[in-house]
Amino acid sequence: MSAFVQIKFAEAPAGSVEIATSWHFGSKERPEGVLTRDEYHESRKGAGEHTVQAIVAHGENIGATKWVCVSKGNNCPVHGTSTQYAGESPQAKAARLKREAEARLELKRRRAIFEAIREKARKGRSLDLTDYRLITSEFFARLHFDTSKQFVVLNGYVTPAMAKQRKVEPSGSDNGNDYTTYFQNLVAKADLKQLGAWLLELALIQHRDHAPYSYAGDKTMSDPLFETARRWRVDAKSVCPAAGNKSNPAQQRKTEKPATSKKGKRS
Repeated sequence: MSAFVQIKFAEAPAGSVEIATSWHFGSKERPEGVLTRDEYHESRKGAGEHTVQAIVAHGENIGATKWVCVSKGNNCPVHGTSTQYAGESPQAKAARLKREAEARLELKRRRAIFEAIREKARKGRSLDLTDYRLITSEFFARLHFDTSKQFVVLNGYVTPAMAKQRKVEPSGSDNGNDYTTYFQNLVAKADLKQLGAWLLELALIQHRDHAPYSYAGDKTMSDPLFETARRWRVDAKSVCPAAGNKSNPAQQRKTEKPATSKKGKRS
């Protein structure tokens, strides 16, 4: 096909150009001398002084003849301006290669440090207060926006709407940055006991309003909220009398049988 294009180009009038009808070359390098789709405007014969004949060298209809405007740096009264691609300068290429080399080195360095910390932690190094503060902050950062808002409100954050209702000063605005700043200030002053309590809250808060949903048919998933309540000997009936003995709503729904009418048919 390349030879066919070269034959067509040799037969074309002087001043003709080779063009690509596609916007990119995929995994291939840009063919030398071929204008990309953003370097010309489709035109018609005689439309202007910058209109020349072109042979399609890449993309659809390879070998076809077209008329295109290649105004380059000049303003074409018909098509406007089309910028001629000059390629990457040696200075720009050197700077790019330097940045890429630095990025590879930084990635290698960070991974090596991570593995060294991981090895020490697995050899029995006990976590200290700073470690627990880091873990707590990072767990909080992974919460969705609405969940992080719930969490900080449960821990004393006053939103603008709450402040207006209570006629007090808000802790901050309704945005994730303020929630994070507020909680980080709390974490910086917390002891191990408080951090441990927050870690448990962070693990359970997404189950505060929603039971786990199973995508595996009738298979019932364990509910971390009620499982933790049992382990901590929290009596659901005493904390919420209306709940009675429904210790696990998901299990309750599975075991309940449909009501039947007097004729024995299910209602």
